[in-house]
Amino acid sequence: MAGKILVADVDANIRSVLKYRLRRDGHTILLSANCADALDKVRAENPDLIVLDLALPEPEGSGLCEQILSDAAERGIPVLALTIYGDDLSNGASTDPRVLCVIQKPFSARQLVADISAIVSSQGGMTVQRL
Repeated sequence: MAGKILVADVDANIRSVLKYRLRRDGHTILLSANCADALDKVRAENPDLIVLDLALPEPEGSGLCEQILSDAAERGIPVLALTIYGDDLSNGASTDPRVLCVIQKPFSARQLVADISAIVSSQGGMTVQRL
């Protein structure tokens, strides 16, 4: 099953690779490079899955990334979080009930695309155990 996926990542290369690979699998891709734009797309487009970089830039103290997680939870949208910081794995991101799974960068694009497709196919009912 193809789905609408929001890829919100600070790294243009990651956005580009995921866009190419996921579109090739039939998914509709929305791209975002900051929290404000990502939040707008969550609210306007209601994606089936959000791939969210936990280091996405946001105005200091704005809480926009937190708002993305809250809005996604209210709408039943699963969130797959990406991080470059190992601290996010131990500081609660990996146990946040609003986050389906946290994947540390660097990662295998092939494996991430397979995980994303499995999540979308199961409509969020799947838990990915990789960290």
